[in-house]
Amino acid sequence: MGRDKALLTVRGKSFIEQVAKTLKQVFNDVVIISNHGERYKFLGFPVYEDVIKRCGPLGGIHSALVNVATKKVFIVSCDMPLLRPSAIQTILNDRRRGDVKLFSLNGEIQPLCGVYNRRCLPIIENHLKRKQYSVQKILGDVNSIVIIPKGRSSKTLSQQLFNINTLREYEKYRRNLKT
Repeated sequence: MGRDKALLTVRGKSFIEQVAKTLKQVFNDVVIISNHGERYKFLGFPVYEDVIKRCGPLGGIHSALVNVATKKVFIVSCDMPLLRPSAIQTILNDRRRGDVKLFSLNGEIQPLCGVYNRRCLPIIENHLKRKQYSVQKILGDVNSIVIIPKGRSSKTLSQQLFNINTLREYEKYRRNLKT
């Protein structure tokens, strides 16, 4: 991308502000995992750095599980500014027992929007020690619950979980908001 995706703006608000606002509607506590915490102090949330550096999103999940006191952590990427509380509630309301609960949309698992249980820590740490940084790969080693929305719900969730990875996607996202 060439710049900090979390600070990209739409309608006067950064992506991270939009995501944090959504999370605050559901949860009492919100934390940010970033090695550039000074950039996000304006949000007023605690910021934790990666415990193990340069491991990508898996390192962030690890740091969240290490730094918070709860048994479970809801993880979401900063580049999903369209996420709404209803999507979060869908995961939280799923009564099946599992170490991880997340969505699969259009045949693709969405590992950066879901609940991770502290029981995953030893498995994540094992992967990190072996320099295996794929979040997708740990899902096969833990009890993962995959929620597959159907019909209209699937389309709505696809829009909410759309993440922006390139400048081209960002410009397309901004154009679509104007129409």
